[in-house]
Amino acid sequence: MANKIKLGAPPKTFKPVTLKVDMPDGSEGEIPLTFNYRTQDDYWAYRDEFFKIVGAEKPVDDPSALPVVAKEARHRAASHILGAIAEWELDVELTADNLCQLFNEIPLAASAIGEAYQVACIQGRLGN
Repeated sequence: MANKIKLGAPPKTFKPVTLKVDMPDGSEGEIPLTFNYRTQDDYWAYRDEFFKIVGAEKPVDDPSALPVVAKEARHRAASHILGAIAEWELDVELTADNLCQLFNEIPLAASAIGEAYQVACIQGRLGN
């Protein structure tokens, strides 16, 4: 029997999910995690803030500055994305520094997490 819907009582988190991520060596890795719940409106505000934080609206004029800008943007992105994740089941603590290391070592992890979070918030579902 399905639960009766009660408005105004949102959950704290979405159902846990195990994200599949393509690794740099061609294998597939897994990131078991639980996302914090956000309404659609809250998600779009969160997303807009993300783009402001990482400076996506500002082009980099000096190509020699790209590595520094990219590293700073990755750190800002990791700190912001930390707010989307309630917990993960990796062998390291869930911190902005560890997220940043994950994004640096496994670049596709950032987009996998971002896309899965968007699906959860916009469509209200997660899948493997």
